[in-house]
Amino acid sequence: MIIDGPVVFAFNLFYQGREELGATSSWERTWLGSIKNFFGDEVKIFNPDIFGPNSSSESDSALISLLNESGARLLLMVFHNGLDWKRSFISDKALRHIRKTGVRTVAIWGDLQISAQRSLALSLRDTVDLNLATASESVVARLSRDLPLMYCWVPIVDSPIQSSDLCNCGAQVSYAGSIRRNRLDTVRYLEKRGIDVHVGGGEGGKSLSRHEFLKVLAHPMTLSFTNHRGEKVVNARAFEALGQRSLLLEEWGRETAKWFVPFVEYVPWRRESDLLAQILWLRENPSTINTIAGAGFEARKRLSNERLWSGVINYLGNEVGKVDKKVIYSRQDIQWGPYIPLPKRWEMFANRMAGSSKLTLAWLVRGRTFAAATWFSDRVVYGMRLVSKTIGSLRRWLKPW
Repeated sequence: MIIDGPVVFAFNLFYQGREELGATSSWERTWLGSIKNFFGDEVKIFNPDIFGPNSSSESDSALISLLNESGARLLLMVFHNGLDWKRSFISDKALRHIRKTGVRTVAIWGDLQISAQRSLALSLRDTVDLNLATASESVVARLSRDLPLMYCWVPIVDSPIQSSDLCNCGAQVSYAGSIRRNRLDTVRYLEKRGIDVHVGGGEGGKSLSRHEFLKVLAHPMTLSFTNHRGEKVVNARAFEALGQRSLLLEEWGRETAKWFVPFVEYVPWRRESDLLAQILWLRENPSTINTIAGAGFEARKRLSNERLWSGVINYLGNEVGKVDKKVIYSRQDIQWGPYIPLPKRWEMFANRMAGSSKLTLAWLVRGRTFAAATWFSDRVVYGMRLVSKTIGSLRRWLKPW
């Protein structure tokens, strides 16, 4: 499939689709930058939330008119129903109409590990040609029998902050992102032990500009957390940090290690005491900081924006319209680089992560347990909704009596 003509990108202009909450999140802005970088001036922007939270009719009409008038044959969207909305981001009726006109539709997901997001994605199975999913390959694998999916990295097109424009706060460690309770505890743990941490960013409040946000990341070392409601994921922060030549200190999770080599391209940590020991050792060995940060930067460069969108276009040209639905894995083949000399306890940890049969068994049991719990949770939610609808129907039927 060759894209000839405009492309429409639909996303909410405001955070959670509510004007009073300020500008949209860095997630939407990241994909906007990626799409404009690849498709150029042919990108048309559409923001459903500017039509209000109550009805999709006006928004749907405006989107269909934009597609018809521009001649766009590809619709990309971050499908997100806003906070307390009484409408859909784009109605099912509108999406079915758009598909009948021959326009290809691609939905972008970053939180499919959340039950509500999976349900939303599954509800669009007959109206979306391809789903781009980040964060968790494990979740993508579980959904691949029901949806056309491509597991991909978060495309980052930002250039590294120039050395003359770097933050001069003096801190060697930074954290950019929302401060949740457990993350704040980790930052405070480090600060109480003499580690100065530059904290900035966060969504839904007074957010930073993209440049200011990247300046927070662009410290010699930067923290990242993978924990999310029991399932470890790789978030956009990892790709953004490596793109700024910062040494990524990432909470251990399997998903990050599928993209980057632990202890070669980034440094994982399991608990706060490990993190503290690693930072202290790295401060005494600045050459190792530069070596790992440089390796991570080169690894991130291999995950290029052009490579991602070329894969999407190739998929749309070869897979759409076929009966079978399969998942496409875009991750890079890991090339184990020269092993950097590290403290003995790090070596032991890396070896356990890389080849322990006990660890493999533990992950297998944990993964199956989580999958079973997720299945049970989805059924419970479905049952509760069914009961609620039944009660509502009975009330309406009994009301005349």
